[in-house]
Amino acid sequence: MDPKLEEILTCLPPIAAKSRLEPYRAFVLRLRRDGRTYRDIKRILADECEVRISLNALYKFTKNRQRPRHALNPETAQPDTGRTESVERDQAPTRTKRWTQEEIEAMRAKARASAHKPTVEPKRPPVFHYDPTRPLTNRPPADKEKNK
Repeated sequence: MDPKLEEILTCLPPIAAKSRLEPYRAFVLRLRRDGRTYRDIKRILADECEVRISLNALYKFTKNRQRPRHALNPETAQPDTGRTESVERDQAPTRTKRWTQEEIEAMRAKARASAHKPTVEPKRPPVFHYDPTRPLTNRPPADKEKNK
């Protein structure tokens, strides 16, 4: 990087904490680990530390700053479970079944066939029926069989 830019970076003042709770970070996270509710922590901060904050802000603060559930072991880059002895298994881990290419193609063809079935619409009775022996009216003719 350019030396002039490096000089600018070194002269910049440090960034101030973005949260009022930052000075109490370890305290708040310890209270959460000990099983305290957010309401309890809010009350403790208000009474003992004179810090007023909403429950939502407290929740977001703790959620963003909690440590991951499994810290990565730097030597193996695997999650560190905290166990010192290794666990031996009687059997090799079972693998899940993988589909063959033929099975995949068969499933795709079946899905394609079911998705592109032609739709058959039922025939509806005609809306208008013209009978030259009867005069034109807005009402359909009353069937003698319906009245019985």
